[in-house]
Amino acid sequence: MTFKARESLSEQIAGHLAAQIIRGDMLAGDRIQELRGAGELEVSRGSVREALLILERRHLIDILLGVETDKVRARGHADLPTF
Repeated sequence: MTFKARESLSEQIAGHLAAQIIRGDMLAGDRIQELRGAGELEVSRGSVREALLILERRHLIDILLGVETDKVRARGHADLPTF
């Protein structure tokens, strides 16, 4: 994937992950792994972490805190916000 310069790297990653969620490539309950995503996209874990926070603010994912703090789950299509 090639990233554009006019958006921050985290915003570009968030857009990429959001498209996967909206297309149904990631389903409700799917776990998004920060380290795996960073490796696949060849970016830092910090950039992926920031992208996940962007997606949480946009109500596309839920970040679950607890024993396993890296659990992030995609929301289902019925849960996606309408704009």
